[in-house]
Amino acid sequence: MIFFLFRYFAPRDSILPAEGYAVLAVYQSEDDRFIREILEFGGIYDVISESSQVVFIDDFNTLRAVQLDNFHNEIAYFDPRDTGYAAKLKNFFVHDGKRFFFIPLESVTGNRAVNLYNKLETLLYGIPFSLAHWRQEPPFFLYFALLVIGGAFTFFFSQSRRLFFYQLPVLLAIGWGGFSTAILATFLCGIWELLREPLRELSTSGRYERNALDYAGTGLTGLVERLRPFRVNIFLALFFLVFILFFFIISTFPLVPVIAACVIFFFLNFISFQIEKERLRKARHIPFTPVLLFPVRTRTFSFFPFLLPFAAVSLFAISLPRFFPEFSPQQEPSALVNPYYFVTADDHYRHIAFQRAFPYRSLNHPLTQGGGSPLYRDSFLLYYLGDDGLIAGSISPVRPFLEDPPFPLEKLMEFLINYDSLPAAQAVGNYMNIVEWISVLIIFTTFIMDMIRPRVLPKKKIPVLRDKRIAA
Repeated sequence: MIFFLFRYFAPRDSILPAEGYAVLAVYQSEDDRFIREILEFGGIYDVISESSQVVFIDDFNTLRAVQLDNFHNEIAYFDPRDTGYAAKLKNFFVHDGKRFFFIPLESVTGNRAVNLYNKLETLLYGIPFSLAHWRQEPPFFLYFALLVIGGAFTFFFSQSRRLFFYQLPVLLAIGWGGFSTAILATFLCGIWELLREPLRELSTSGRYERNALDYAGTGLTGLVERLRPFRVNIFLALFFLVFILFFFIISTFPLVPVIAACVIFFFLNFISFQIEKERLRKARHIPFTPVLLFPVRTRTFSFFPFLLPFAAVSLFAISLPRFFPEFSPQQEPSALVNPYYFVTADDHYRHIAFQRAFPYRSLNHPLTQGGGSPLYRDSFLLYYLGDDGLIAGSISPVRPFLEDPPFPLEKLMEFLINYDSLPAAQAVGNYMNIVEWISVLIIFTTFIMDMIRPRVLPKKKIPVLRDKRIAA
């Protein structure tokens, strides 16, 4: 189950910026309006495509909007009002055998890359499509291999291999999460090591089929008394757990597979102790387990060398892209759309200017026939009269109008031209890189401090007369 959860929610393209566009491409033969209706039905609005655009043409000294996908059904190819702008605009949305839709990322919440891809898989079932945006797919199989290596060496260094064996499937199943799962695996192993002795303490009396709280009292007070020597363990385990949730929240990784992995990890930990208890019961051999009667600073967990394999895997995974950029999950991809087909604001306003001046242009000039009319051709002048009733001067009819429709693709074109830099997106990526390095630093700091920590250091000297420990 964990494997499929991580496979379904895996960040195929990691983090997407809060603003910008994802480019959906389907075969050119697909119906544009039908695709847009499907997307709107699924809650994806404001999609920019051929059927969402209009082209303005002169209509008796006013501008009339004509749907781009229906342009030549209303405007003949030989119509002198056809400046060629409609064809250029159409080629932007339909070229190279593909039809393109531009989806604004503001309408996608959570982990945008994952949620959008999963939603499109459902909505466009049976329709082949591709989704492109600013980040490429990270090498998941590389992380799988690293997790296998880390899990094998961690199992070798474990002080209780029989119990740790049950955790290996979870550690390997989370590999679809990319680099972040190396961090998750490290902290899960740390939590397992921290809880190993406290859980063993709680299960000790159960092996003898006695009340688990008999020597320390009953109820919550007895439980607290039994766990008193393991206060540091429990505190660090809670710290690791909180850090896991914090790390994945700020990384926008879906918490569903992370929480499921943690729950099943703890459940398997409980099951492992139950299986061990049953094994010992059937063997009729119950090993002696000492009871910690006094709160002493005892070495009840060991991070080194237990966490060293996954710590090394995390450090290797985060450092690899610096030496081999092809392994980076943050590579700058090729252009989302071929720049040859870009439409500029200048194209739009020149077309509008031509339509405004069209009533004042000559239709007899050979360059203005058959469509594709030149936009730089001078129009007839407008003459105005003076106070004496005679012609006082002239003006050009081609002048800016306050009511001129704005260029509708300005924001999209700016994104496509500058998307490879994406300051906001790069800031997110840089921020996450800092968090990843902090995570690795915490891991290494934890087991380095554990290396230099003394094994046994009593809090205070206990008088011999009051020493209730059994001498053996």
